[in-house]
Amino acid sequence: MKEYAVGEEKNGYYSSKMEDFNFAFDNIFEDNLSGFFGVLDGHRGDTSVKQVLKILPQEFRTLYPDHKENIEQFFIETFKNTNLKLLEAVKDNGRETGTTACLAYVQNESDKKLLHIANVGDSRAVYYAPSKGAERVSVDHTGKHPEEAERVKASGGVIIRGRLSGALALTRAFGDFDLQNEGLICEPYVRTIEVTEEGTAVIMASDGLWDTLSDEEVGNFLKENLNTKKTTEIIAELIALSIRKGSRDNITVMIIKL
Repeated sequence: MKEYAVGEEKNGYYSSKMEDFNFAFDNIFEDNLSGFFGVLDGHRGDTSVKQVLKILPQEFRTLYPDHKENIEQFFIETFKNTNLKLLEAVKDNGRETGTTACLAYVQNESDKKLLHIANVGDSRAVYYAPSKGAERVSVDHTGKHPEEAERVKASGGVIIRGRLSGALALTRAFGDFDLQNEGLICEPYVRTIEVTEEGTAVIMASDGLWDTLSDEEVGNFLKENLNTKKTTEIIAELIALSIRKGSRDNITVMIIKL
């Protein structure tokens, strides 16, 4: 990756507590070839999100050597192991808390550059390329997503007013162990993109941004500003724009120039 930056806003008029978290390891394996980044959005408390912030990068490093030939299965195992260790960490306090996760693993090889995205929940990743514009490369796992609603129902759960068991907007997340038998899972959506042109970037953000800005709006903003403004300035302006348009949630925005 060429550059990355992150910005956060509690949005204190509407949110009394910051439950968004993020991490960035721009040299995850100390080989100067790979970076690992994440945006997490906790809910029903911050116990789980703080634990996942610690556990997930450790599991990523531990499992990668034995699973690097199959990235999708690697992420599935990483999420599964993280959730199991999370259950142990919160068994006495915070079992009902949970978190989304939207992750980017940037892999530089001798002949190509790969971007791997894995997510659960509604923290979203959008890939921007000058020739194609904005493309969503994650899935919003909510009760309003038709395929997710069908999956929940097939597993014996119910969606009430767009929410899992009428309680949680999400259908996939870490934690929320009180809903594990009602259709909630932590298996991630995984997508791999080969980066083939200059001027590309991926933006990952919590739903506080996407509640008010569409993929297309963000893509157009990147098209106008990515090559003329600092990444930190772009993030600050996107957050300010989202608040002006009525965001009522914590907002975290991370941009990685590829």
